[in-house]
Amino acid sequence: MGENEAPEFGLLVTVAQPATGADAESLRRRLTANGIRSTVAPGTNGRTRILVFRENAAHARRLVGGGALDPSAE
Repeated sequence: MGENEAPEFGLLVTVAQPATGADAESLRRRLTANGIRSTVAPGTNGRTRILVFRENAAHARRLVGGGALDPSAE
């Protein structure tokens, strides 16, 4: 795995790559409050990834909003 590649997480997909850990935790709490299980993991270029199960990805992306999304994350 190269320096700018994030590790794979099996059944989980990235729905956001916020710029800060605090932003990641805020988004993770929003997802939890809406019944979506998520996890926070290291991403590329020092960013943090928010991951959810694939079947929840579309709903999760709507909840976290476009500003936190990185279209190259998957």
